Amino acid sequence: FADTRPLIGSNFYRLKIVDESGKAYYSKTIEIGNNVAGSQNIRLLWPNPFTDNITLAWEANYNQAVSISIADMSGRMVQSQSSVAHAGENKILIGDLARLPAGVYILKVHAGQEPEAKYKVVKL
Repeated sequence: FADTRPLIGSNFYRLKIVDESGKAYYSKTIEIGNNVAGSQNIRLLWPNPFTDNITLAWEANYNQAVSISIADMSGRMVQSQSSVAHAGENKILIGDLARLPAGVYILKVHAGQEPEAKYKVVKL
């Protein structure tokens, strides 16, 4: 299962399991966080799902170095880039993603001294 429209923040999931007799059971509900708040205050991340690029838009509280990475579900980093954010509105294009296979990825944004923000993104 791939959640192609995850919400920013906490997402809750559980599995419905049907045995051979047709009786249904439900797994334990788990929470998957789709971000950690920080000074980067990301307002938009689009498109999600994506095909060839992702754009981030956010408001930074101060000038800061920004590092962005994308990891596959095994934790292997498949893309990274660095930039500088200025106090106020910022927009960064993360390109060259068409080469990635379809699947679920974790996009991480680390800005200044703030906690790393994590987002689940889906490549079609």
